[in-house]
Amino acid sequence: MPLNASMVIVFSEPVDSNTLTASSVRLLRGATAVAGTVKLLAGTATDAILTPDAPLGANADYRLIVMQSVTDLDGNPLAAPDTVGFTTEQAGGPPAQLQFTIPPTNTFIGRAIEPVVQITALDANGNTANGFGGTVSVALGPGNGTASLAGTTTTTAVAGVAKFPNLSIDQAGIGYTLTGIADGLPATTSETFEVVIPALGQITFMSAPGGHYEILATNADGSGQVNLSNDSANDMEAVWEPNGSRVVFSSARDGNWEIYVGNAVGSGLVNLTNNPAPDYLAAWSPDGGRIAFTSERDGNAEIYVMSANGSGLVNLTNNPAFDYEAAWSPDGKKIAFVSLRDNGNREIYVMNADGSGVIRLTSDTMFVNRPVWSPDGALIAFERHLGPCHSVRCPHLRNIYVVGADGSGLRNLTNTPAIDNAGAAWSPDGSKIALYTNRDAYYEIYAMNADGSGITRLTNDALYDTDPAWSPDGSKIAFVINYSNLSVMNADGSEQVNISSYPGVGVYSPSWRPR
Repeated sequence: MPLNASMVIVFSEPVDSNTLTASSVRLLRGATAVAGTVKLLAGTATDAILTPDAPLGANADYRLIVMQSVTDLDGNPLAAPDTVGFTTEQAGGPPAQLQFTIPPTNTFIGRAIEPVVQITALDANGNTANGFGGTVSVALGPGNGTASLAGTTTTTAVAGVAKFPNLSIDQAGIGYTLTGIADGLPATTSETFEVVIPALGQITFMSAPGGHYEILATNADGSGQVNLSNDSANDMEAVWEPNGSRVVFSSARDGNWEIYVGNAVGSGLVNLTNNPAPDYLAAWSPDGGRIAFTSERDGNAEIYVMSANGSGLVNLTNNPAFDYEAAWSPDGKKIAFVSLRDNGNREIYVMNADGSGVIRLTSDTMFVNRPVWSPDGALIAFERHLGPCHSVRCPHLRNIYVVGADGSGLRNLTNTPAIDNAGAAWSPDGSKIALYTNRDAYYEIYAMNADGSGITRLTNDALYDTDPAWSPDGSKIAFVINYSNLSVMNADGSEQVNISSYPGVGVYSPSWRPR
């Protein structure tokens, strides 16, 4: 172990960052605690880093202990404490080489490269040359045309480590590299990375930066972030008005769940439901004139509809069973929903927008949910669970199905009985369906043709990529990495860039603002 090393701790699932403390993650030399800081690595909810306040002693024995007081996002503690012992190396020798220990990553034109690029001087044995304090510089590698590198391009190494904050490049391109240079040492070259043109548009998402869920919005290039809900209670389930002017969402700010609407900049919030029973899962009609939602005001969950100003409330389902997840057809004439009205099984139904003409589309003993209409209104995609699951992180087994709006043509598009497939999202032209699946061990974003053929992997990062959402023009897909990062990529998977990070507090449900 190098004397100035930080220690990375990898958990099997996301952890609560508030439980990472000096008492829950401890570094000991004998019986003496070593002072340091512990936090989640940027961009992840599963990897923590412990950084000692000072270099460790040479050729000394240490123990890293993770206590049961570290919990997951549901508050569940570790099954048992975990201890790892190690011995530090001898003090590093004279510097013999340079290495990018934090290499450059994809970024936007003119935007600072994150995380901060770092170069480390190593001795002949590959150990950190912690006595090196020389000048280190970075420059664009060969073959990068007329592009310019700005930011801190020259710095002095501290204990063998040189950091270069605020590096940015002024031209888009692929195959960029950085070269690290120091007098008397061989130059080092980074792996290739991309500089991309910022995406257009605005994206809402849900996160809990203050310990409670909020509706946040950001430009698709990561700039201009604003808190749309801005309250100490939980706010979630944001849906854009079809013309992009307002956002409807569920809020608990009045002591129970209500439906609120607000402007796209977070102003003008109005409580539309104002009822002591829970109201949630709102959905705009395509013309923006009505809002369907689920309410428990009659003693059980029902689908209601109201005008966009909260007037004209009507119970559409009026059934003693549980009815929820209303989804408008593209022409606004139908509403798909999930109901337990037949034998207690969750099934997909369709009704006219006035509640008449209810048709059952599925007949299944398994759990089905999340109906999503195709853009032409001919098909409805949904998820079918292959077994029971009671936690968002338990081993799901789901397939994505489609069925005709009249109940005909039921098809299993993914057809993988031992693999999880979820998050079906139709492309704006209806030719593709994006999804996330763990068919390659980790959850990755895929896209397939509307008939299930031609499934193609879009991400490849050995992390947990979920919640794909198409941009209005179909050129981009927003998605979530490790429940912590909001990212955007081209529809073919290229030019993946992180635009917002909330490690440890969750990022969920991105949605593009309609144009």
